[in-house]
Amino acid sequence: DYTLQWFDNELLPVFGVDLFQYSFNLDKGYSVIKDGRVEVLVLKLEKLNECATKAFKEFINTDDYILDMANTSDGQSYNQFYKKFLRTVRLPKTYLDRMYESKYMKRFYSEQEIAMYRERWGHPEGD
Repeated sequence: DYTLQWFDNELLPVFGVDLFQYSFNLDKGYSVIKDGRVEVLVLKLEKLNECATKAFKEFINTDDYILDMANTSDGQSYNQFYKKFLRTVRLPKTYLDRMYESKYMKRFYSEQEIAMYRERWGHPEGD
């Protein structure tokens, strides 16, 4: 459950910014939060390719940002195993319920996205 508490345990104590007190733009896939002297870029990795340029332009005011795809599984010795894992892994319903019913998912993902991920990672017949 560490990932579900990361913002509260790591970001909030250090910067004093509670991300759950701010809205998040689901359509854009990112939001820039300004709280006093602190600015935080919150970006969904699933939308990184489509929104990184706009997000970084807004966050650091630059037109020079280029997303460099590095450290991908393409060309790696484990690529075929990784792709098979993604095709075949299915997670228990109890785990998916805990993740997808969390305040984190409800804040940063739409109901349609959550349903899509549940279908993608769940067992067709449940647990």
